[in-house]
Amino acid sequence: MDHPVARPPAFLCAECQVEPKCNHPNAKYCHGCRERLRRQPRSRVTPGQAAHLRPLLGTLPKRDIARRVGISLAALTRWLREEGLHSDSKPYDPALVAAVLRVYEHGGTPAVRQLFPGVRVRSIVERYKDFQPRQIRWTGPQTIEAARMAGLVTHTAQARYFGRPGAWEGSIKSLWIKRFQCPPRDVNGLGVSLAWWIATPGTPAVVVKHSTAPSAVAKVLWLDLVQHLRPDVPDWVRDAVQVLARFQTWLHGTDDPAAIRAMIQEREAQYGEYGRPGQQWRGTRRPARGHGAGAGESV
Repeated sequence: MDHPVARPPAFLCAECQVEPKCNHPNAKYCHGCRERLRRQPRSRVTPGQAAHLRPLLGTLPKRDIARRVGISLAALTRWLREEGLHSDSKPYDPALVAAVLRVYEHGGTPAVRQLFPGVRVRSIVERYKDFQPRQIRWTGPQTIEAARMAGLVTHTAQARYFGRPGAWEGSIKSLWIKRFQCPPRDVNGLGVSLAWWIATPGTPAVVVKHSTAPSAVAKVLWLDLVQHLRPDVPDWVRDAVQVLARFQTWLHGTDDPAAIRAMIQEREAQYGEYGRPGQQWRGTRRPARGHGAGAGESV
């Protein structure tokens, strides 16, 4: 049985002493430690300077402490982070901090400002995080369901559908900005102003309401568009639409666009306000903004 050969210490990272150093003659660290130290460099505060720093913590502003010891403010901040310490020349009263956090936990920032008008809520909340989070994290099934409703169901209806505590329309926008990192508008379909150039007359469309649009707009689902492409569209356009249609089939678990239109009508009827403009697009001219066919109607 072969036993693993221990690496010589000269080839190990000088920081973690576990991973090998990067493949460079002058390298001192492994890839992980190198990236971490780039983001959070060490303070390089000597033991003698640290002995002078500790008695001054909480007595002066950090800039004055760094000037008195003879180090930079960045070095002091890094040393405090490494040691797990804080230095505030004017700390809040512990009883006030506890009261503010309890009020913030149940009523949020508006309630704190009403009861404590002279307190900076953000400085206390972000520094002393001793409270239950006011919002819960998105689960996997919720994220998938949000992707299914992307661009089809209004944010108001989505917020009511999920019913997350302390969350409203802004939580839906935040999900796409932080988690998906892309706009939700064209995930499940293409607007008729663009589909008009590549779709044949009679293509089914749905009417949706976007938060950035002044009125409802018509949209063609990818599953409908792939079946009604013009014969003369370029091959790369046809390939792209086919890939997006397969993605929509995988996302919704069905290749029937009628099931998706039924989902839109159900969510908007139960949780939101579903618009249905009466004008229909017959394919004879490019549609005006805010007009189109209703769900299940032809364009």
